[in-house]
Amino acid sequence: AFTNTSYFSGTPGFYQGFEVVQDEALFKDDAAPIVQGAAEWIERPRDQPFFAWVHLIDAHAPYGEHAWPQNFGRSESDRYDAELARADAFAARVLDAADRLERRGTRVLVVVFSDHGEGFDEHGSRYHFYDVHEESIRVPLLVRAPGIAPGERHALTALFDLYATVLNLAGRPMYAESPSRSLVPVLLSRHGGAPPDWREEVYADVAEYGGGAPTSRALIAPPWKIAFDASRSVWEMYNLALDPGEQRNLYDEDPARARELRARLLDDLSRGRTTGF
Repeated sequence: AFTNTSYFSGTPGFYQGFEVVQDEALFKDDAAPIVQGAAEWIERPRDQPFFAWVHLIDAHAPYGEHAWPQNFGRSESDRYDAELARADAFAARVLDAADRLERRGTRVLVVVFSDHGEGFDEHGSRYHFYDVHEESIRVPLLVRAPGIAPGERHALTALFDLYATVLNLAGRPMYAESPSRSLVPVLLSRHGGAPPDWREEVYADVAEYGGGAPTSRALIAPPWKIAFDASRSVWEMYNLALDPGEQRNLYDEDPARARELRARLLDDLSRGRTTGF
């Protein structure tokens, strides 16, 4: 486990099972030594399978001012972009190490993802604590593995699918019941589409620091998305195919569809995800 933050060490038992842990004393610290340590460890000669987790917190607030690898400007969103570029450049060093290992004959599975996005008042929220709009919950997810052709995939997925996907690619069974679905059929798709029996919707919610009832909830059933903000008692509905920036709330314009999607969201809640409004 390699991370340039102290955040995870505050959770008792978080690093259980890791043989090597390299983190920092500060919430946000320089990623260079962490990335160097991760790259060296990944390339270490070994004759057993290994797992490496590298978490870079550079893109998390507060945003610094950096000239490397690119200076986008001095506004908060500019500094956020610079932090993203910095995280990309550091991640490249880890991926280069994986490439070198693969060239020496080791089969390597690489997954790159983000745990959340960031809001800059697009919908009245800053950062990511209380918001289920796309700028906060739509994140990168990249998988590279032997036999997987490069290209985009278009199946509806969520980060919890990594659990089933990584185990599947590693040839291991799932150890507990979970809504996680292996992305392997999607990754192997020649046309980048979803298998016939793939999910049609995914649920999301957010709560401040994970404590208490969710403050916002959403159901995404492409191309539609419905969301409820409990703090303002406001419903929203968007056609993401036509309005990916969620600028036109169609909840009152299309009441029949709004009722149908609202019922599906409430059904998800009644089946145990969380309790009422």
